[in-house]
Amino acid sequence: ESMPMKKRKAVEAVEDIKEEPPGCGYYPIINCWSGPRSLSTSLMYSFHNRGDVECFDEPFYAHYLTNRTHPAPGRDRPYHDLVVNEGKSAVATWFHLHASCLLRPKRGQTKILRFVKHMAKHAVVECHDPRKLYALNGDPDKYSHRYLQCTSMVTHLTETRNFILVRHPEDLVRSFNAVIPPTLEETCLPAQVQIFMLHAQFRKHRATMPVVLSEDLRENPEGTLRALCKAIEIEFKPEMLRWEAGPRPEIDGCWAPWWYKTTHESTRFEPPRRDKPPSPPLSAYLRELVDECMPYYQFLRSHALKPQAVDERRSDGATIGKTPTPSVEVERGSASGTHAYAPDPRNASVLVGMRDGVTGTFSLIPRVDAKVSVFDSGFVLGDGVWEGVRLHKGVLMYAAEHVKRLFQGAKAIDMDVGVSPEGLIKMMYDTVDANEMHEGVHIRLMVTRGLKSTPYQNPTFTVGKPTIVIAAEHKAAAEGPKVNGMRLMTTHVRRGAPDVQDPAWNSHSKLNCVAACIQANKAGVDESLMLDPHGFVATCNSVHFFIVVDGVVLTSKRKYILHGITRDNVMRIARGLGMETREEDFTLTAVYSADECFVTGTFAGVLPVREVDGRKIGTGERGPVVRRLQEAYVKEADAVARRGRGC
Repeated sequence: ESMPMKKRKAVEAVEDIKEEPPGCGYYPIINCWSGPRSLSTSLMYSFHNRGDVECFDEPFYAHYLTNRTHPAPGRDRPYHDLVVNEGKSAVATWFHLHASCLLRPKRGQTKILRFVKHMAKHAVVECHDPRKLYALNGDPDKYSHRYLQCTSMVTHLTETRNFILVRHPEDLVRSFNAVIPPTLEETCLPAQVQIFMLHAQFRKHRATMPVVLSEDLRENPEGTLRALCKAIEIEFKPEMLRWEAGPRPEIDGCWAPWWYKTTHESTRFEPPRRDKPPSPPLSAYLRELVDECMPYYQFLRSHALKPQAVDERRSDGATIGKTPTPSVEVERGSASGTHAYAPDPRNASVLVGMRDGVTGTFSLIPRVDAKVSVFDSGFVLGDGVWEGVRLHKGVLMYAAEHVKRLFQGAKAIDMDVGVSPEGLIKMMYDTVDANEMHEGVHIRLMVTRGLKSTPYQNPTFTVGKPTIVIAAEHKAAAEGPKVNGMRLMTTHVRRGAPDVQDPAWNSHSKLNCVAACIQANKAGVDESLMLDPHGFVATCNSVHFFIVVDGVVLTSKRKYILHGITRDNVMRIARGLGMETREEDFTLTAVYSADECFVTGTFAGVLPVREVDGRKIGTGERGPVVRRLQEAYVKEADAVARRGRGC
């Protein structure tokens, strides 16, 4: 009865909504845990421009500066006293935020969200309880309701909506160093990982904390903002894409004149300049700092949100709010051909499996950061072997056969892979599982001789074991070519004899086939048909070739071709269907007069050929034999998948 009226009403309001799930109150709090120079202020302006958001700029900065057990960075900065003296106390700020999220909105109230921009390091203040990364001063008993007892980072994370904003360390360090010298703590990356892990430990049934890449905000602002809004369960608004130039004194921190000049001049998330000259080399100290930051960044990047695909156009044809990312620009896809596929935006953020031959460690690296040395044998000489493998219903198709062929090639060139066949298959599964891949996936397994001490061909100059790269992509074969068929031309480039470079090696040195492919491109056809040294038909530049004559399925002998796994499986399937199959020499005359022609390959399976050297094959349409083989091959793939990964 002695409770003050104002407090009694607040408690009653809390009781009315106490069944609301955490983070879903009337005034949700959205925490952005950022590092410096990562577009965090631009993102705050983006949210502020929605019209329904109240923004707070680094409210725990003062607490960070005054509650360290050792001197905090920033004590020598000109705005230090302004931050300490003018900033709200952490307790007061936190109470204001959490109390406001529990009160019913007043009539006409428009600010229904609370966006709080943090530097992640501000929340990491040492204390004895590892769950209380952020330990507040003040008496927690002062506030009786559990929603208001915000005495630890755990409470804050579990009762609010959170995401992490991160930038590539090299770009971050360069930008920060233009103002003051950076340190590992200043990058906020260790603090961001701590916050991410703490949230993961105590999030209960919630999704993993979203991670946003500042690079994505610049490259594809609308797609990234849509993905972020979906992750934190709010509606996307187009107003988030632009704002007026100039400062925001109502929300800017008192340090804005020192740090926000570029943001105050901006009106949107600007795409990076493609004509920007190369940056100068980093100093030894900064390069060492970037290397120290990379494990933190790579971990966070592996959890990054994938920007939503956006293809909205105005009446004048301009694209709204979408700048294609470099990875999407590279992955144009193909509408026709033996490797036709549609580009998939998920590939921009896939993880690449890499075994470092020097250290022996196997890591999953974000695509943008997946690199090998310019002194790697594969880059210097094309010295290595590779395989293409498909993932169907969670199972690698014919994985044992592909790995066996790779080891045969490695043995022939006297290269010890440094891992067992079973270990290599496990690496592939680890990679696709980390990417949550199940269907419509193509894997390029590449093994090179490894790092060179100097760019010279002799294998004795190799340092360590071979380099292993597993690049898995969402890449489903297009359906059109399976029906419409291929157009081929005969190239002047011949398949070589085994005593020149054995064509049975699936080696990185593919210039023979690349030259044939270039000729097909110039002629405007899908593939080149290649002859052997004696003038007989051998194979195509990337797939195997078959003809059908009087119901007999014919293909070339194995002397001048890669010993194809799909080729052998299709021949076995054909025999199972009662068809006669033969490997024999035949000339172009037999090709032109064949009833049907088709090609086989790991990527697309079985594809009909409708034209060779301008001659129509059969009726010019997919024939009955090809149709039967395609249907049977699909059933075969399903049967292999049903047997599971252990077979």
